[in-house]
Amino acid sequence: MDPIRRAALARLAQMGIGVAYFSRISRTRAAETNLAAPQMKVETLLEDENFSARARGGARGDNKTDDTVALQAWINYLVANHKRGTLGAGTYRISAPLIIPAGYEWAIDGDIAGATRILQTTDNVPILNIDPTGPKPLMHTWRISNIEFDYMNDQPASNENANPILFSQMVCEFSLTNLRFSRGSYAIKVKPGIGGPWGGDWDGLVFAGKLSGGAMDWTGAVNAVPNNRWGRFFVECHSMAGPVFRNIKGYNWTIDTIEFIAANRGAQLISMQPGTVCTIGAMKLENGIYRDNQNLIALGPACHVDIGQFCIGGNAMILNPAHGTITLFATGVGGATGNFELGTLVADATELGENVFLISGDKGGMRIKDMVLRTHPWQICDNLKTVSGETLTISQYKNDRLSENLGDSNYSIKLGDPNLLSFESKFTAPRSIDLPDSLNQLFNGLYYEIRADGAVREPNTLTVRCGGDAKYVIKTDKTIVRFTWRRASSATAGWILTNL
Repeated sequence: MDPIRRAALARLAQMGIGVAYFSRISRTRAAETNLAAPQMKVETLLEDENFSARARGGARGDNKTDDTVALQAWINYLVANHKRGTLGAGTYRISAPLIIPAGYEWAIDGDIAGATRILQTTDNVPILNIDPTGPKPLMHTWRISNIEFDYMNDQPASNENANPILFSQMVCEFSLTNLRFSRGSYAIKVKPGIGGPWGGDWDGLVFAGKLSGGAMDWTGAVNAVPNNRWGRFFVECHSMAGPVFRNIKGYNWTIDTIEFIAANRGAQLISMQPGTVCTIGAMKLENGIYRDNQNLIALGPACHVDIGQFCIGGNAMILNPAHGTITLFATGVGGATGNFELGTLVADATELGENVFLISGDKGGMRIKDMVLRTHPWQICDNLKTVSGETLTISQYKNDRLSENLGDSNYSIKLGDPNLLSFESKFTAPRSIDLPDSLNQLFNGLYYEIRADGAVREPNTLTVRCGGDAKYVIKTDKTIVRFTWRRASSATAGWILTNL
């Protein structure tokens, strides 16, 4: 007799209910038989059954036994009967992929990631293959949590089938929480030619340093999918060739926090497929070595992406390309982007080369609200080679603030100064004000308005200059001039007199 059934019968016997009663009693008869209260229903006992992999499936988790058959039988039972099963602490060796059949209302919960571990001993195969058998009713309402996935051997990036979790069919309304991925190529992969997973809650995922490809690969997903929520992800990029998150695609999508560390192979962090709509709370890259042409975050055409914070730095953050350029954010790669907005950028590097830029884009709107650029003179965009300066706005520089009285002196405008600059003290000699001339720091629409009120009286004029060249001379008081910058594909700064 099944040990669980035996335990249930024993508990019924303690209550004075015989075996015959257990086999024939119904809810209606139970109410009519005047049994001693409180009565324990059969349904309640079944809810208390132990659906652990050891008790129900016979898996040992001793890091010696091949548990493939036992775990597969256990998974089949959980899915078919809509049960939650527990996978106790231990290392469960398997020698073939575990198939998750189509089904709904089931869960697999480990003890804790690191304590519960599934170890694949065969190279270049998945650990969990989710619904690989073809079109079926959509898999929904399921959960996998508190498990570490690992391989016996290191898997090179060329082992493209070494995926701890492979989505072979489109699934929805699920939860992947508190999981650790120790080895493999890409930890989570969507099989090409199917719809991506949607309506998922992904949280507390750790992608460890021996993953050779990256964290996720959605290359070939046939449609954009909605309503995913990514919580906190920790990604150790040490061995990853990248992109770490490859060809992600979706809309109505939020990401809370992603922490990247040790990108020592110069991996691209994120690439998003065209049309993706996503809001990201915060991201950080701490340490990495980038010496080749690279876009750290690449957004396809018509993407709409909003990032709250992005921090890059550390005690070993190298951005110094031997050829080509390095760009932190490349929007509209291969075509026009929809919109990109970044709330706060904090950037630092221990080694920064000349051809490193914060942002590049091909049409579409781009906005950075606030920046803290440390240690080195960072370049914002390459205005000679890209149109980025035509579509970018930096709110920190375009701030509409009014300065204090700049007094009886020359003045050189620094980026971030008030846009409305006022001279209110009588000049004792001719004075000048210099507009910024750092070509790769400027963008279309940046303006400075210069006001003379009580300052100018010939011959003590105010000359507006850029790079030493006079742009306009204010000869009479009570004068306001405005200069607006327009990108020009030449070395000449495009300051245009737009108001007098």
